[in-house]
Amino acid sequence: MYVGLNYFSDLYASLPSPALARPHAPPCDAAAPTPSKPAGRRPFARALALAASASLSLLPACIGGGGEDTDSDSETSDTSTEETTSSGTIPFACEQYVNCYALTTPNKAQEIADQYGEGGSCWELSADEQEECVDQCDAGLLQYSKAFPDEPACALPETDATFEIGEAVFNDVFLDDAFYEARQDGDSLTLLRGGQGLQMFAVSMRGEKFETAESPTDWDDPKMPLVNMWMDIEGYNIGVGGHFARLYNYPVHFRDIGGGQLEHVYVAIIVPDEIGDDTELLNGLPGHLWVELRTFENPPVTRELDFIVNVDLDGTG
Repeated sequence: MYVGLNYFSDLYASLPSPALARPHAPPCDAAAPTPSKPAGRRPFARALALAASASLSLLPACIGGGGEDTDSDSETSDTSTEETTSSGTIPFACEQYVNCYALTTPNKAQEIADQYGEGGSCWELSADEQEECVDQCDAGLLQYSKAFPDEPACALPETDATFEIGEAVFNDVFLDDAFYEARQDGDSLTLLRGGQGLQMFAVSMRGEKFETAESPTDWDDPKMPLVNMWMDIEGYNIGVGGHFARLYNYPVHFRDIGGGQLEHVYVAIIVPDEIGDDTELLNGLPGHLWVELRTFENPPVTRELDFIVNVDLDGTG
């Protein structure tokens, strides 16, 4: 999430959830990524047994391109699905990653197998270092599933976790008094003026069949869901990665609303500084929203929405 949003970083730490968007660099997009060093604050993947039976909490890492470590921010996610080892003695995520890599990048397959495969160097390391190895398998498999969507060996496992995109409709924007309304392709998303005076879209989400953090402000809780999100608006994709706005690795607390449903009231997508007060230029333009939700012990789930911009800064309809 973005050119023109740097001022927003200073606000982030002091705002309650729902907080505003922090700018981040885009994820790694290389077609043939290899694991880099684990990122700083990451969601925990499903516990996988290392060696015969010891299970660990796993942290997915960024994957860079060309087999070299990268220092840029990049996409992270959970792909592990079994609390067991593979058919051999290595974790399921690493067995799947090695097989996927061998089929898609055969010229480097032996290097990956020597590190992450049966008898690989990873499994001679300390428990913490082995945990990092599984992190890298987890993240590598995620990246390869996107780079090679038609390769069954790289496919992510299925999950029951699900969510839908909606919009927060405000009774009182200054009190953050809002409720969820579902949105379908072709519906409008309202660009409004938030309680702090910033022009924004209020993207809401409802989901089910996943766990969430107990506290809405415990960002380090491994059960805190995270989202990657980008928004495009025709003619105004002036931010990082060629998007109108982008969020990366952003914590979103879901509250239990009963009936097995969980809800995050809204994520604020802030209008870039470059547009300033000329937001009427956006009215009626087509847009596209992409959201990836990553939850505890589940592979990522994505949703997309085609929408029309409705500029209503004063909330008068």
